[in-house]
Amino acid sequence: MRALEDYERVLARQQELQSQIETLSTERAQILERMKGYEDLKKETFLRTYNAIGEQFKDIFHKLSDGEGTLILENEENPFAGGLDIEAQPRDKKKQRLAGMSGGEKALTALSFVFAIQDTCQLRSMHLMKLTQV
Repeated sequence: MRALEDYERVLARQQELQSQIETLSTERAQILERMKGYEDLKKETFLRTYNAIGEQFKDIFHKLSDGEGTLILENEENPFAGGLDIEAQPRDKKKQRLAGMSGGEKALTALSFVFAIQDTCQLRSMHLMKLTQV
C-alpha cells in the first residue's frame, strides 16, 4: 500500500514538474521572440536615422565645400557590429576617407556631420510636436 501511495505522489510531482517545464519553455520562446522584435525595431530605427542623416550630410557638405560626401557603414548587414566612416571629396580634391584628410578637411567634414545630425533631430522633433498638437 505504501509503495502505491509513494508512486502516486512521485507521479503527481513529476507531472507538476513537467507542466512547469512546458510553461517555462513557452515563456522562454515568447521572451526570445519579443527580444528579436526589439532587435529588429532597433536596427530599423537606426538605419532610418542613418539614412536621414546621410542625406542631410550630402546636402550640407555640398553646400559648405562644393563637393561630395558620403557616410559609410563598415558592416551593413549588422550595423551595430561595425563602425561608421565618412568618405568626402571637397571641390578640386580627391575622394578620401576621414583618416586620410588634412586637418581643415576633417574639420569641415566633421562640422557637416554635426550639422546633419542637428538638422535630422530638429526635423524629427518637429514631426513629434505636430503629432502632440493634433
